[in-house]
Amino acid sequence: MLVSDVIDIENITYIEGRIGLPEGFIEKMSEESDWGYIIKTHALFESLFSHLLCVGFNNQSLESSLLKLPMNGKCSKTSFLSSINLLSEDHCSKIFPFMNELSKLRNMIVHDASNLNFSLQRYYDSLKNKNQRILVSQLLFFSKKLTYNISKLDEESGVNDWDKIVNSNIRLWLEVTVQKVLEIISLYIQVQELKVEKKFT
Repeated sequence: MLVSDVIDIENITYIEGRIGLPEGFIEKMSEESDWGYIIKTHALFESLFSHLLCVGFNNQSLESSLLKLPMNGKCSKTSFLSSINLLSEDHCSKIFPFMNELSKLRNMIVHDASNLNFSLQRYYDSLKNKNQRILVSQLLFFSKKLTYNISKLDEESGVNDWDKIVNSNIRLWLEVTVQKVLEIISLYIQVQELKVEKKFT
C-alpha cells in the first residue's frame, strides 16, 4: 500500500524505472513478511543511494563499484553523499540515522534462517523503553510529525498520545517512513538529473 495522502506516488514510480524495477514493485513490498520487507527495503536503498551518487558524479560506470560500498561508516554510501553535499544537512540528520537503524535490523536478521518469522512488533515490544525511544526516533522519524496532528491530548497526563498510535503498529509506520524517504531520494535524483541535462544542453 502506498500512502497517497503522504507522498506523491509518481515520485515512487519514477525511481522504480531508474533502478530497473517493475512498476508497482514498491507497493507490493507491503505484502512481504517483516523479514522480507526489511531485507528488500535495505537492498532498495542500497541501489538508490548508489544511483544517486552516480548521477551526482555524472558517471554511471561507477555504479557496480558503489554498490559494493557499505551503507554506513567512514567509507560508505552515506559518507560520500554527505561529503559531496548531495543531500541537505537537514535530510542527512534524519535519513542517515534512519539508514543506520535499518541496517542494524537487516544485519540482525539476514544471516539466520530462523529469523524468517521475525516480527518487528514483537522485537520492538521486547526492547527496554530507552531502546524503544531510540528506534522510534531514528527508524520512524517521520511518524511523529504525521501523527501529531491526529493525536489527542490526554487531559489527565497532559501528554500527547502520538506514541500510542505509533507504538501499536510499528510495521505500518515503518512503511510510511520508508515511502517518505523514498520520495525524498527520488526528488534528489530528479534534481541531479536535471542539473546534468542542463549542463550538456
